[in-house]
Amino acid sequence: AAYRELGNTERSARQAAIALAREINNDAKAHRQVAQELKSRGMLDWAEQEYRQVIKLSPPASFLAINAHYVLSEMLHDAQRDFDAANLLETMLLAIQNSVDQESRAELELVLPTFYSRKEYFLAQHHAARGKRAQQRQALEKGIQHNPTDADVLIAMYQLPDQDEAWKAQAFRKIEQACVIFRQNIENSPDDATYYNQLAWLIANTVGNYDEALKCSLKSLELDPHQAGYLDTLAR
Repeated sequence: AAYRELGNTERSARQAAIALAREINNDAKAHRQVAQELKSRGMLDWAEQEYRQVIKLSPPASFLAINAHYVLSEMLHDAQRDFDAANLLETMLLAIQNSVDQESRAELELVLPTFYSRKEYFLAQHHAARGKRAQQRQALEKGIQHNPTDADVLIAMYQLPDQDEAWKAQAFRKIEQACVIFRQNIENSPDDATYYNQLAWLIANTVGNYDEALKCSLKSLELDPHQAGYLDTLAR
């Protein structure tokens, strides 16, 4: 980082390569710690390398591998590299499918639908950026089938231009259903900021009670202050 700050990009890249090559006894946790630190400093190119090292060193169905795939895919999405993000999750899902037994796969049933829906959302965003509406719509349909409460998929469905009345009615219905689930989650876990933010984000970008959305957004920050994603929702 110091070499990069001084403008010595060649020396900086060489030093980063040396650090990355130190497998630290194949300790994926150490590389994850480095990746998190680099990400927090905004050094996303190096953070990506470290997260990929975590993936390389970890069993496909392990927490470390799944977490690394998730964080890196969202990071790539934020950088508008949606095709890369989708491919990353596709690789993870195939690896899990091919490497774990039926019992282990059953234990992952709660989390895997989220990754399937995120993969399709990233593909939808990739198609949207290229004006491919039919492919975008198809990806969104697949995404919402995997996870009916993926707020980003629902928002993209609602905002998809030039759609027929049947599509619009479906989007409204699914948004209302997701809001009901989020309210139930809030009632069951009133100290979890996530559900307040999810409800606020969905309503703020689609339809619903905006006063409710604002109250939920403020509550999420009361429970978990200084979260960038929650502040983003409040700004919206």
